[in-house]
Amino acid sequence: MAKRGDKLPLEFKQEWIELHSQLKRASNKVVVGMSTSEKPPFDGFAAMYYSAAAKAKETLADHAGRQEVLCEEFLSGEKLDAAKTIKPKEQIKVVRLIIRKSGLSLAQFKDHWLKNYSKLEKRLTIETPVLRVVASFAVPPDPGANEPSFDGMEEVYLASLEDFNAMLASPIPALMRKEEENFVQLDSPHNASLIVEESVL
Repeated sequence: MAKRGDKLPLEFKQEWIELHSQLKRASNKVVVGMSTSEKPPFDGFAAMYYSAAAKAKETLADHAGRQEVLCEEFLSGEKLDAAKTIKPKEQIKVVRLIIRKSGLSLAQFKDHWLKNYSKLEKRLTIETPVLRVVASFAVPPDPGANEPSFDGMEEVYLASLEDFNAMLASPIPALMRKEEENFVQLDSPHNASLIVEESVL
């Protein structure tokens, strides 16, 4: 994740895509996203997929202006035709960065999400226009390493902003907010939500 600084949006987008296109050789898949929100906490997102955690750790670097987090990804739910419907370029998704509730370990946070919260995420793909929901969890850092900037990330894929509004109008988001009281630090300033256009390189 990175801020664009004093670069113009188009200039930053081109540089961001070019930078991560070069990383395709070292990973199984590279996905980039550009925020379309008015005042996002980050302007650019990128996800590099690896078959082993050790290989992923080798690519982590301490770049000024960037935050890099090693995560495990889980599919919470998707429509039957999601693979055909989700676009490879400029696909709309809502990204939420989530901080775990004080007193919970990363393992407890992940366990509660997968056993309880993910059921509501799956309902989103059944009862609303949501195409797919993906949950990712920060991997505990090695001793002496920096703590991850977030504990969990939720990605909600949609065909349009109209579908996003339709999702919000359903009763499920209210149920999700209620469930979040059990495992999310709701008053954390590091929780964030933004709309992103995603492209697979």
